Amino acid sequence: IHGANGNVLSQPRDPSQRIDIVVTLREKPPKALYSLNLREVNNDMQTLYINSAADTFEFQATPPGDDGFVEGVLRYHPFLYDKETYPKDPSASHESDDDDCDDNESEARGKRDIFECFWNGRLVPYTTVSEFDWCSRPKKSCALPAECFSRLSGVLFTNDKFAVSTNKLKFMELELKLRNKETIFTPIFKDQVTRNIEKEFMQWLQNCHERYDKQVKFFGFTKTITRTDGPGKQNTPWGEFSAIEWDGKIYRAGQLVRKKTPTLYGTVVRFLLCGEYDGDIFATGGEVEFTREPSILYNEKKTMPISKIDRTASDEHIHIFLGPLTDLGKYTLVLSTVVGELSSTSLGNGLLLSSTHHFSIIGTPKPNFKYFNPVLLSPTCRVGIPFNMVLQIKDCYGHPTPLSSDTKPNYDLQVTLAGLTKPKQTAQIGLLPGAPHSLHVKEETVAVENGSTAMLNVEIHDEAGNLTANPKQLVPHSTEHNGWRAADASSDLTASCKLETKSSAVGFLKSVLRLQRLPFAFYSQPENLAPVVIRLKVVPSSRVAQMEVYSQNECLVLKNEEKISWPAGGLLENLCYRLFDERGVEVPLTAKITSKIKVNWTRDTNIKDLVLGKLPEIPVPTQLQEERFCQVSYQEQNVSFSFIIFHLNHLPSVFLQQSRSSVAVTGVRFHSGPLGPRELCFHYSSFEERVIIKMTAGDPAELKLISGPEQVKGEPKAQVPLKPLKRQNSVFASRCRCFKCVFFVSRGYHQLNFKGSFNNKPIKAPSVSLTVIPDPNKPVKLSVEYNKKAKLFAGGTFPGLCRPFFFLSLFLSSTLNSTIRIIVVPNHPVKLAPTSPLNTPSVSYSVDVASRTLVENVTLVIMVIPAGLIDGSVGEELISYKCFMIFLPHQTGPENPPICICKSSIKYYMSHGINLTCACGVSSFCCVIPLQIASIEQMISEKTAEAAQFERAPRRVCSIPNNFSGPDVLGVVGHLALIEDDEAARVISWHLRGDMDCVITRTTEAARSIYADTHGNQQVMPLDSISNYAAERPLPHTKNGRALFPTAGNPVYARHLLICPKEKQICDTVFKNLLGETIVMDDLNSATNYRREVGAGAFCPTILTRDGNRVSAKGKFGGSQNKAPRIEGLQVFSAPFPKRYYALKEETDMLLEYFAALTKKEKAEEEQRNHLKTLESPEMMQKQEQVTQMKMQLQEIEKQLGEIFFCPAAVMDGKNQIVFCLFFFLTKPS
Repeated sequence: IHGANGNVLSQPRDPSQRIDIVVTLREKPPKALYSLNLREVNNDMQTLYINSAADTFEFQATPPGDDGFVEGVLRYHPFLYDKETYPKDPSASHESDDDDCDDNESEARGKRDIFECFWNGRLVPYTTVSEFDWCSRPKKSCALPAECFSRLSGVLFTNDKFAVSTNKLKFMELELKLRNKETIFTPIFKDQVTRNIEKEFMQWLQNCHERYDKQVKFFGFTKTITRTDGPGKQNTPWGEFSAIEWDGKIYRAGQLVRKKTPTLYGTVVRFLLCGEYDGDIFATGGEVEFTREPSILYNEKKTMPISKIDRTASDEHIHIFLGPLTDLGKYTLVLSTVVGELSSTSLGNGLLLSSTHHFSIIGTPKPNFKYFNPVLLSPTCRVGIPFNMVLQIKDCYGHPTPLSSDTKPNYDLQVTLAGLTKPKQTAQIGLLPGAPHSLHVKEETVAVENGSTAMLNVEIHDEAGNLTANPKQLVPHSTEHNGWRAADASSDLTASCKLETKSSAVGFLKSVLRLQRLPFAFYSQPENLAPVVIRLKVVPSSRVAQMEVYSQNECLVLKNEEKISWPAGGLLENLCYRLFDERGVEVPLTAKITSKIKVNWTRDTNIKDLVLGKLPEIPVPTQLQEERFCQVSYQEQNVSFSFIIFHLNHLPSVFLQQSRSSVAVTGVRFHSGPLGPRELCFHYSSFEERVIIKMTAGDPAELKLISGPEQVKGEPKAQVPLKPLKRQNSVFASRCRCFKCVFFVSRGYHQLNFKGSFNNKPIKAPSVSLTVIPDPNKPVKLSVEYNKKAKLFAGGTFPGLCRPFFFLSLFLSSTLNSTIRIIVVPNHPVKLAPTSPLNTPSVSYSVDVASRTLVENVTLVIMVIPAGLIDGSVGEELISYKCFMIFLPHQTGPENPPICICKSSIKYYMSHGINLTCACGVSSFCCVIPLQIASIEQMISEKTAEAAQFERAPRRVCSIPNNFSGPDVLGVVGHLALIEDDEAARVISWHLRGDMDCVITRTTEAARSIYADTHGNQQVMPLDSISNYAAERPLPHTKNGRALFPTAGNPVYARHLLICPKEKQICDTVFKNLLGETIVMDDLNSATNYRREVGAGAFCPTILTRDGNRVSAKGKFGGSQNKAPRIEGLQVFSAPFPKRYYALKEETDMLLEYFAALTKKEKAEEEQRNHLKTLESPEMMQKQEQVTQMKMQLQEIEKQLGEIFFCPAAVMDGKNQIVFCLFFFLTKPS
């Protein structure tokens, strides 16, 4: 499934060879199914081995007998920079901390076996082979480090001659056969088989270690030298470094090191690495030069490989081996004379000379070998309070020693004892603030709105100005105004806090509304601290403090708690409100403010009306004794406005009178019935009284539409009459006054809503729907159709309008026009002429080419056919085709006429069938100057060969593979553009390093297809989902075409440096999205100065410099992440060919076109000559005579027909006048 190179998802595969195997794991509920496509597995060990391997070693093994055959591969996984690249098994558990393997093996392969085994291409998981004798670590000394042997992984592929278990999970005896002494191992190099596999393996491993391992970091480069201390090193440059980092440990010049075998000690002088370098580098190998210690004894320098440094030797161990006596006490030194190899102290029967010395070691009295440790008796100190410190004086070995009497300490932030080896020491102390000394308020004058909280920053400082805090520390504060003092308040202050206090002039502001300045005093404890007085300025609040209600129609402003009389049963409409703050300024109404407005007469309030300042309508009570209390409130500030509504009595009353008493009867109402006299009958006990009253129409109650609107054929602003509308009385349904509505409407559907009122009381009104249709007898627009795709040549005929047309018996109310805009293109050319008359040339008989040149260059224009008749004359029109004539000097004569090449016009002339002639300006002399086919072929061959030289020349090319193609695939970003400047190509390619391999597609579907084929490993960008920046912005330092400041460094947009040979418009859109407004400048100084000037007033984009730096849009620069590496380590845009190459290609194309035209012309001339020969044949001459005779006969017949049908008398007769009518019809072109 994965192939020989593992699971490489970035490379597309042939769909016909694609194999998908999906494995599904079914577990007990409630666990869901888990499916896995084996093609998508990219963390299997073989894929990890292949991707991380730097080189391979192939071999084959042939065990004795039964035709068994094994092929093997060893892979090397190098150490890179700071870690091993040997892959770790994701499914394996981590090794325990008490593993007895060494550190290097744990970092690489560890205890795992080298070889995994495959049987007929199938993995046998339970059989692995640790190693073979020829690839194991030698028991003798070896120049290679031991960790190189732990960086190997391998695979063994066997045929079916080796037995496996039934379940194919284990080999039966593979390892035994391979370890047989008769098994032959042979290495394979480029299909060549050699015999000595151990030697080849060691050489391969040595080469891998030297080429791929980056285990030692050399830094502190000083210079490049040429060595003279050994053979073969004189002609090779060596880099000199002052330090290295190896296996996490840093070795520097001047440091003591130990050599492994034989054991030597020395002080590092320098580190050497073969090659030329200019900075830090990772490498393997190198040498160290050291001075052998003790230097007094040896006084020599040695050089050894860095790999022989004993990394297990600590600095303490080396110092102990080389160091002098450092312990205090009494010592005895015996010096004896010895002879012989056994170091005998006697000779014969007598002892040899000896001497005994007694001495004591005490602390050195020399101040240059002393240091001290400051010891504080108290871990914390407070500012302004003395503290004690003990100085322990010691020598360089840590022994106590006295201090000379002339040494005086200097107490600063550091303790200094002059004359010692380390004269300064720093002690860590806990410094706490001191006692309270002063009170500070940051604000001198505070302005606060009335009723709001004043925020004050209060601090207590110690003697040194530090913030201090003490238990139960209080700061009381008070406010005074016009001799009146507010109650004292206090706040707990730790060191620095924000104190909140309410302003105390609320009462003044609510009534007077003027500014007040109140002194505000702070008193701190203890009382010896001076109080601080600040001025508190109280200003009127901008919050809502007052409400006003008024009538919009009556121009009436209501008073708070006012009583209003209104007709019973009516509606109080058009009420509005306004809000004011404490300054009397009207507060703008917003949705947030109006959400706090509440009224008590209805729950349904319209938020939109409240934002406009309108209040809901108020229905007036219908009972005489009933009053309505209305209130409008702003709930957030408890601001309200109220008034009372009572109704007026307008109903009729009837009184019944008697001699002694009377009863008033009111509220009599008739619900229905006709108008006219009505009889009222009153009964009381046995008495009865009748009254006749006349009933008339009451107040209007309803608006009815007697008839619908008349249907009219309207046009914009047409009048639509309506029949009378009548009002109906609410009680007797009697008709009142009628009226007629006339209004203007346009074509379409309309909804008419009528609204009426009487004495501020609404009247029910109807709603009418009507549709206005267009009138077909009233034209409003003239439309002309014609073939808009046809080309309109000057002097030609308009397509479809070749005849005039008339309207018969059709009169319009207004004139209708239709304007057609057309584009007239030049017609066929008829003449070629110079722009100005040519001077009469003069030539002389001379070898000099200039003396024989008739015309050096001339500009010609093409004259087209007449554009139209102008006063009977023929007009000529010029078009801007220019011909640059280049004369090639050569020997002229009858066989070799002068040569002229007309650039950029051959194709145009040949397409219009024009025979070019070149007038050289000589009177009565005109010649045709063609090129021979042989000459053209020679010129094409020469220019093609010259262009091929440019193609073969080395140039910068993009190394990114472009493996994706298709109709909707443009290609990889790195191949869409070219950059001429190497420095600009380097920095722009590095800036786009994350997008260089992105595939650009035209559609999202094509992008999804590539995404699916690569399993999401290939980044794509479809054009239909990115922004299209149409406008081109100027550089930030320009505005309205003028520079805002003088610039240096040649700023230019980065995308303008890109040359797009194909799909230029699309590529410009792509790079506008990728690069944006990124600018390229010369160097970092000009870039930072440019950003400083631009940043003062406008946005400055990212700036790239040609020396490899980047200044981000945020202004950040510097560091490795903003520095482009060398161009050799980047995938960069390709460089274009030289301009001469493109000129050669253009000239070659022109010559090819001319060659094709000339060949066609010669062929046409040959056909013409053959045709003329045919016309001059006897058969053709006889046919021409027959045609001439037939024409004469035809003319005679036409003459006879004209005499029969034409009657002159009929024309002259006044009664029977013949009228010839000619009708033309406008037809649509087919």
